Amino acid sequence: KYSALSQSITLSGDLNRIKKRNMEMSVTYLYFSSKENTSGFHDLLSRHQDICHNITNEYASIDEVKQLDKINQKINTLESNTYNDIALMGARGNLNRGIEINANGYYQVVFENNTINLVVENDDGNYRYRIYDPEAGELVFRANSIDDGNKVLTSQLTKYVSATNQNNLS
Repeated sequence: KYSALSQSITLSGDLNRIKKRNMEMSVTYLYFSSKENTSGFHDLLSRHQDICHNITNEYASIDEVKQLDKINQKINTLESNTYNDIALMGARGNLNRGIEINANGYYQVVFENNTINLVVENDDGNYRYRIYDPEAGELVFRANSIDDGNKVLTSQLTKYVSATNQNNLS
């Protein structure tokens, strides 16, 4: 079973700004996941986007601008402190041989120029995998075993990397 969350893509000519924003969103996502509150993350992201939209269209209230400042401060605080709250473990393997994750946890899978955030949780005897990319959103799937989940994970990441590489070439 798959479900996905779409979100806005960062539009900026400043590559460093894009990378910083992606890292902020990644850390924020992992923090909320570690607190079992991904709905809080989605609410925060949605509110942030709504206010930014209002500012862009020049009809944001003073209260909304203050609220946006508070959200940005929260994200910046999380970026500098979150790694103390959650343990990031390295996934072994590569896309050609398969990704091997042996336990529930919070991961950042790095390949080529991409960093994908991954949460693996035991869900009533099954495993729930949540893959998050700040530029693409979240993909959630369930597997009966960690081995089955690793196979689906490898397949999904292989498709993602292939599509990303094709987009970067065009």
